[in-house]
Amino acid sequence: MKCSCQGGKTLADDLKTCIGISSCAVKNGGCDQVCRMTLDNQVSCSCYPGYTLSTDGHTCTDINECLDVNGGCEQLCVNTRGSYRCTCLQGYTVADNFRKCQAVCSPPCLNYGQCVAPNRCLCPAGYPGPGCSPMCNPPCAHGGTCLRWNQCICPPGWTGPGCLTAICNPVCQNGGQCIAPDTCQCHSDYTGERCQTVQCTPPCENDGICSQVNVCICKEGYSGPRCQDAPPVCIPSCQNGGQCVGYNRCQCTIGHSGRWCEKSTASVCRPPCLHGGTCHYGNRCDCPQGTRGFRCEHRSCATVTYLKMESRAIRVPVKEAYTIPCGRFNWRTCTRYRTVQKHVHRTFHRVGYKIQC
Repeated sequence: MKCSCQGGKTLADDLKTCIGISSCAVKNGGCDQVCRMTLDNQVSCSCYPGYTLSTDGHTCTDINECLDVNGGCEQLCVNTRGSYRCTCLQGYTVADNFRKCQAVCSPPCLNYGQCVAPNRCLCPAGYPGPGCSPMCNPPCAHGGTCLRWNQCICPPGWTGPGCLTAICNPVCQNGGQCIAPDTCQCHSDYTGERCQTVQCTPPCENDGICSQVNVCICKEGYSGPRCQDAPPVCIPSCQNGGQCVGYNRCQCTIGHSGRWCEKSTASVCRPPCLHGGTCHYGNRCDCPQGTRGFRCEHRSCATVTYLKMESRAIRVPVKEAYTIPCGRFNWRTCTRYRTVQKHVHRTFHRVGYKIQC
């Protein structure tokens, strides 16, 4: 059971006896919160802000500010003892004035965008992506960064819209395609790091060189599309300048015959061939350059002049000086002159003619 007092009295320390109150020094004048003495020396109770004095004149009752126009809060008002506070719905937070609510966007709006509702941004032109981020179409690939509307910053080795175009330096040759940074995809006829090497399929044999697509340059003696045919072998070898053209098959020069070109078929022409002509079977002459005719009897070479230089020795008279003693008692030396014959070499030029083929 709890005791209470009336009529300006308050409980004593034993919580059972009511005693009179005549000063704020006794039990705070019986006031809940603030006690002061009036001019007529009477106790007067009052309350802190946020409270109101009850009808008993001593007790303070909390004021529910939220009942008065929602406490001025934009969304939610929460009453507390002696005060109140404004709160917001989910997705909003209290603004700096502690009454208004502002939307929350996570992540925050970028590029000067405004958060107008929970997780909804009002974005400026050119930044339509999530959180007002720039959007590139096609999207930036290979680690590229979308800087603004359809403009990508590409990593090294990539370029073009969406960073989809690889860069090969030097470029791929012979129609090769750059599929990754410095990586070429070659056509079937080429190979190499930059598709620079032509390819023969199947490859050239016997050390043949692939010079064009499927064109082999063979070493001497080898033949065939891929140099697969080895040079023919004649045992014994062809004689007298004959050429081995197959297995033990010789192709002989003019004037020779036989399996190994060992037989001479030289003929005697009558009348004989002139000016170095060669007689062949059938009394026929093979004329050298500059001659013609049935027996090479006609010369068709041009006659040209030439200048020939000759040197020979001749005797020519030469005047020479000599000294002798002279004067009385031969005390003086005098110079005398005489003519002698000397051999000298003279150069002469002679013009001649010759046939030049």
